[in-house]
Amino acid sequence: LKVPGSINRYLREYQREGIQFLFRQYALKQGAILADDMGLGKTVQTIGFVAAILGKTGTSADLQPAPADANSRQKLILIVAPSSVLTNWQREFSTWGAFRVGIYHGSAESRAAAVQSILHGTAEIMLTTYDTFRINIDRLQEIDWHVAIFDEAHKLKNKRVSTKNDNISTYGAATSLRTKRRYGLTGTAMQNDYQELWSLLHWANPLKMGAWDQFLEHYVNPMKQGQKRDCTDLQLAKAQKRQVQLDKLLKCFLLRRTKESTIKDQLPKKTDNIVFCKLAPLQMRAYRQAPNFQLLVRAEETCDCASGEMRAKCCYTEACPDQGGVLWPHFHLCTCDNIYDEFDNPKYGRLRCPYCLVLPCLTILQKIANHLELIKVDPADRAVTEDEWALPRARELAQMVFGEDLEAAGGDTLDRNWLHVSSSAHCGKMAALEQLLQLWSSAGNNKVLLFSHSVKMLNIIEQLLVRAGYNYARLDGSTKREERQALCDGFNQSPSVFLFLISTTAGGLGLNLTAANKVVIIDPSWNPSHDLQAQDRAFRIGQRRDVAVYRLIAAGMHFHTQRTLEEMIYTRQVYKQQQSAVATEGSKETRYFYGVQGDKGNKGELFGITNLFRETADKVNAHDIFDQERQPTRYRIQQCDPADMGNAPLSFMHAECVCMQPP
Repeated sequence: LKVPGSINRYLREYQREGIQFLFRQYALKQGAILADDMGLGKTVQTIGFVAAILGKTGTSADLQPAPADANSRQKLILIVAPSSVLTNWQREFSTWGAFRVGIYHGSAESRAAAVQSILHGTAEIMLTTYDTFRINIDRLQEIDWHVAIFDEAHKLKNKRVSTKNDNISTYGAATSLRTKRRYGLTGTAMQNDYQELWSLLHWANPLKMGAWDQFLEHYVNPMKQGQKRDCTDLQLAKAQKRQVQLDKLLKCFLLRRTKESTIKDQLPKKTDNIVFCKLAPLQMRAYRQAPNFQLLVRAEETCDCASGEMRAKCCYTEACPDQGGVLWPHFHLCTCDNIYDEFDNPKYGRLRCPYCLVLPCLTILQKIANHLELIKVDPADRAVTEDEWALPRARELAQMVFGEDLEAAGGDTLDRNWLHVSSSAHCGKMAALEQLLQLWSSAGNNKVLLFSHSVKMLNIIEQLLVRAGYNYARLDGSTKREERQALCDGFNQSPSVFLFLISTTAGGLGLNLTAANKVVIIDPSWNPSHDLQAQDRAFRIGQRRDVAVYRLIAAGMHFHTQRTLEEMIYTRQVYKQQQSAVATEGSKETRYFYGVQGDKGNKGELFGITNLFRETADKVNAHDIFDQERQPTRYRIQQCDPADMGNAPLSFMHAECVCMQPP
């Protein structure tokens, strides 16, 4: 197999090595995972690999269909990718050679035409999306695929083969393909835990990794225990031994390279700034008035009735009115016989009491940490205003959270006055963001990417941009697929577009936005890869300027002694990223934490419901990770008041960890 010179001449050496790795697995009739860092060119490596399989020469003759009487069977390639990058794949194939590509997506007629083009030899590569692939797996199984390639293969992280409705899952559909040559592309092979890594490798090479229970017992448990801050010497030695063994096994099926190890000298610098934004006083009061805290914080304590049972399984399974019980009729959705109001609140088959309240309460706290307007009733939200059950819930929630501050907060309905909404008076993050944007705009030649998981939060920030007169673009889930590339091109090419508002879910993948040199992450994700993917829209091959990333984290009123849910989310991000580095890169990581994910006997300061809702920091918090004594050269903590930032911009700009408070 040979890569055409028209492609090979532009490849970097590590990309050639990536193609050789795929070749090796192809020759062995085995699958593989190409797990290079985001932005290292996994797409072009894949195209080079596919070109070699199909015998491309780099000339116009490559467009000719295979002869009808050919003795050898045509090699058909299936590529499954997120819908947001499907157009990009099509364009990349056009850029790098003469490939006959069919798109299996859209209407039934267009899908049928794509299948016919594959069956009649007029197409050799079929591109499709994950949802289209899963829904139409019965039809796609009928085709004898020579190779199957899954872009953003971490979408196969869930090893369940069917959904709760007994429909086939994406993982089940992917494992049902007959070809043994399955190749996954992902920059985050392990996002949250080891089971995701095992699932991905098991899909690529069934049985090669052993059963999950065996993998868990032999590798995962010892390595997790050895990463504890207070692990014994014996646990540490065993973890290091298992890490070496796992590294040797993974090298057979997974190739992982980082920017640091490949193109460090070819890329500009990236700084990751953690900006701790103190909650405004009104935010802090609302945060403390949120419902059912004590019910959940003390859920795992021994009940005071002397039964010996946990409080959550004994006398404290429901919230009294004086404990935030006003929301009980709305969020109590479990399968027990203790339904508060059977008419308004039917049984939905969720978690038992009081754990059915955990997710709603987490959502409430995240909204408060971002902006108080997110708690209010939105008259434009038809899902709320047209639902006689949802509307009173939303109103009661706002009234309970604000309490005596309801008037100061502007009532329980979303404020439509853009001057009020864009004000930073009651929002720590808006105060920080406003000062950052002023700083960057006045300096000139800066371009900013701003990511948020909440479209409503983007709406609020948009009001700030309008008030300040900034020229901006926006991309979210409502943006049509055919319009996305034009928006990206406009941002990259137009000097006048200062900022790009992007929904993390809709724009965190597949976008090349190297014109930006500033990236703002408004709200941290439970999944650290989402934030990393957002950063790498700017920090990738083609970037010519230093990139500064700013993650805004809502902080308690007293640093080092209080913490918010967002600080807990961030510390869990650090934990997950460390575990991923230990597993996939064989690295040695600082042992910050006492907790062990998945170990009920070692929840430490990170895991369990009590830790999620406890306001007082215990053992270690986000600030301790940046302690100068532990990391003297990597992080520096500096407390800044946004009102004074204009007087000392340099000290702020060079601080990798910044603590901010609203004026």
